Amino acid sequence: MHALPSLNHAIGLDLGPTHVRAVQFRRLGRPGAAAAVASFPRRETGPLLGADEAARVARVLDRQGFSGRTVVVGVPDELLLSATLELPPGPAPPLEAAARVELARSAGCGPMSLEVSCWRLPAGTRGRESAAGLAAGCLHRDATALLDALEAGGLVPVALEPRPAAAVRACGALFAETGSICGLVEIDGPGTVITITNQGAITYTRFAADRGLAALAGRLAQDLSIVPELAERLLARLGAPAAGPPAGPEARTSLLDEARPLVREYLAEVAEDLALALSYAAHRYPEAAVGPVVVAGPGARLHATASALAERIETPVTIANPAAQLGESPIVPGPLCDPGVLVAAGLARHHGVAA
Repeated sequence: MHALPSLNHAIGLDLGPTHVRAVQFRRLGRPGAAAAVASFPRRETGPLLGADEAARVARVLDRQGFSGRTVVVGVPDELLLSATLELPPGPAPPLEAAARVELARSAGCGPMSLEVSCWRLPAGTRGRESAAGLAAGCLHRDATALLDALEAGGLVPVALEPRPAAAVRACGALFAETGSICGLVEIDGPGTVITITNQGAITYTRFAADRGLAALAGRLAQDLSIVPELAERLLARLGAPAAGPPAGPEARTSLLDEARPLVREYLAEVAEDLALALSYAAHRYPEAAVGPVVVAGPGARLHATASALAERIETPVTIANPAAQLGESPIVPGPLCDPGVLVAAGLARHHGVAA
């Protein structure tokens, strides 16, 4: 007997240190439609996970309607290395070789100890002087530990991809069909990732742990003299439900009023980071316009996030909607509209790998 073809693509699996987010698209029926979307907390925290936690993730995915065990996995931001490559004029060395040497130098390891992805950057005015590329990767031992745990838990990883690359893919035509400098800000618990693209290619990406929702919750706890759990509840009340437990009555209105200026101060710092990244891109590509800019992750739901960023960079900022960006138009907003699952949606679109 021959096995029937899978009805769905591989599962995009975004393993955060505190939460798991997953998306799977249909392969048959209405291609591109979401078959399943899930977001749930982890029991073990950290960038890596053990076999028992991986097995639990597999069981939860089964219960939530995912089919098959094939997964495309994002490299956790805490493990990702990145570097801009400036290649000298004249015959350039192979890009991957240059990428390995540069990443190895920054990581303090041997060039063959890395898993590497790299690409050339679009030519700008500086391109007359030197060619440039961007390298991203992780230590081989970290990739092996992650993939081995998933396999031991019953999942079948077929690809490992930098999270920023998946996030940009999930922005769809919004980024791919423009010659402008585009910005993507993902505000999550462990940190904030700012990614800049030009002509569809990532030209800059940076992860800042001190800009994450966990850091913001710590700041609220310290400045308001409250316990961390209550700080997380305050963030939930202010629109970032994935930052912690569901909001409860303990998050009093008076505390919310005290927290709002601190959140605005935090968003101003993120906006400053974004402005610097866009300025760097504009210097390299002075002929390109700036925009659009998209904000994703649980922090996108914080009150006034988009307006706080837009005010600083003087460019419209929109909240990520993976369903709309990937060509779906649900009559009723569903879980694929959540800006928090943007990366998982992009991973699920990785080369259309079937389950």
